[in-house]
Amino acid sequence: MAPGRKTTSMVRRSSVTSQPQLSPNVTVEPGPKATSVVRRSSVPSPPPLSPNVIAEPGRKITSVVRRTSVPSPPQLSPNVTAEPTLFEDGLGNDASLEQSGATGRSLSTRVRGKTLGKGVEKLIAQNGGKKLSVPVLEEWNSLCGINASKATTLLGVYIRRMSPVKNTPTWWHIDEATQSAIIQSVLDKVNISDDYHNNPLAKKVVNRKCYRIHINWRYRMKLHYSQLVENGEDTYSSPYEKVTQEDWRHMIDDVWSSDKHKNKSEAGKKNRGEQGPIHAGGSRSFVAAMTTPPENNGYANLEFPEFYQKTHTKKDNNWISDTCAENHSQLVNLRKESSQSGIQLTAMEMSRDVLGKRKRYILGFGDGPKPTSSSSEIDVASRAHDEELQKFKDNMEKMQMEREEERKEREQERTERMEEKRQREEERRQHEIEREQEKRQFEEERRKREAERELEKRERELEKRDREEEKRQHEAEQKKTLHLLLKLQGKTRW
Repeated sequence: MAPGRKTTSMVRRSSVTSQPQLSPNVTVEPGPKATSVVRRSSVPSPPPLSPNVIAEPGRKITSVVRRTSVPSPPQLSPNVTAEPTLFEDGLGNDASLEQSGATGRSLSTRVRGKTLGKGVEKLIAQNGGKKLSVPVLEEWNSLCGINASKATTLLGVYIRRMSPVKNTPTWWHIDEATQSAIIQSVLDKVNISDDYHNNPLAKKVVNRKCYRIHINWRYRMKLHYSQLVENGEDTYSSPYEKVTQEDWRHMIDDVWSSDKHKNKSEAGKKNRGEQGPIHAGGSRSFVAAMTTPPENNGYANLEFPEFYQKTHTKKDNNWISDTCAENHSQLVNLRKESSQSGIQLTAMEMSRDVLGKRKRYILGFGDGPKPTSSSSEIDVASRAHDEELQKFKDNMEKMQMEREEERKEREQERTERMEEKRQREEERRQHEIEREQEKRQFEEERRKREAERELEKRERELEKRDREEEKRQHEAEQKKTLHLLLKLQGKTRW
C-alpha cells in the first residue's frame, strides 16, 4: 500500500466455536492519526480472537471492531494502543477514551454516548479562537451566563477522563495535582471569571461544581452495577463506560459491598423519598437559565413566579404536580400582597416564604446563591417580616371591613333612593290618572257646551227663518193691501 493512503480495517467477530486463544491488538506507529471505535454487545464467553491491523507511518487508519454474540468464550480483553503524539488533548476523540482498557458491554441506552465537548471547540473557532467567557457573580454564587453549561460539560469530560477511581469517594479525596490538571484543562478553553487564579469565589464555585459532577459520575456507576444485578448478569465482565477492569472490581468488592456504603445508600434512598416535587427545567442549572438572555433561550427577564412556572410545567403547559401549581399560586399572591403594601420582596425572600427555608441553599435556585446570614439573623428577619406582613394583612382586613361598611351604607342609600323613586313614580302615575280623568271631564263638558251652542244656533236659525217667513208674509200682505188700495183707487178714478 502506498504511503499517505487512507486504510480502513474492519474486523467482525461472529459465531466461533473453538479457536486457539488470541489477543486482539490494534497498533499504530507514531505519526499517523488513528481513530478507533469499539462497540460492545452481548458476549457470553467467546474464545479470544487476534485480528491485527498495522499501518505504516504516514497512513491514516480507521479501525472499527464490532463484537457480536459468540457461543462460549471466556472474557475478552481488547486493547487499543496509540502513541501519545497522536492526540493533542483527546477532547472529543473516542480512541483516547478507549485507552482506559474498559471491557464488557454497557447497559446504557444512550445513542450518542457521553458528551465529549466538541461543540466547545466549534464555538471557540467561531469566536476567532478566543476562549469562551463564563462569569462568576457574587450574588449568584455560581457559573453564570450562556456558556455556564459549556464549562460544566468540559469539567465532566475531564473528570471522567482524568480522575482516579480507587480511594476517591469524592472530589476532595483526589490529589491536588490531578484537581489542578482537570481545572486547568477547562481553563485552556474557557475563561472562568476575569482572573480565576486570584478569585477565591470562582475557585470555590468551580470546586463545588466538580464535587457534584464527581458524585454524579460515581452514582451512575452504581446504577449500572445495580442494573446488572437486577438482570442477573455477570457484574465483573461488564464495567461502566471507560472504567478499567481493576477499578471496576475495586468498586464492586471494596466499595459497594461494604456495610458502610450500604447503610449510606439506604439513608440516601430514604432522604430522596422525602424530597419535594422535581422540576422540568432540563440539565441546565437554574442560575445559568436565570442569567441567560431570552434571545439565547434563557429566562433573564422573568420574575421568580414566572421562572418557577417555566421550570415546573411540562411541554403541554400542565403542572408536573398539584403541589407546584399551589406553590405558584402562593408566589403570585405573595407578590401581589407585597406590591400593595409597598414592600417589594426579592425572589429569594419569596422562595423562603413559600417554598420553605434551608440552611445551606435556597429552594428554587439550585446550587447557586446561599443564605447570607446566620440562622438567628434569618429567624429575626423572618419574624420581623412576618409581623410586618401580618400588620399589613390586619390593615387590609380593616380596610376591607370599612369598605364593606361603606358598601352597605351605599346599598342602603341606593335602596332608599329606589324607594323614593318608586313613590315618585307612583305619585306620577296617580297624577297622570287624575289628569286623565280631568281631561275626560273637561272634554265631556266641552262636548256638552258645543252641543248646547249647536242647539242654540239651530234655535236662532229657526227663529231667523220664522222672522224671515213672517217678514215675507207681512211684505206679501202689504203688497196685497197696496194692490188692493191701488185697485180701489183706480176704480174710483174711472
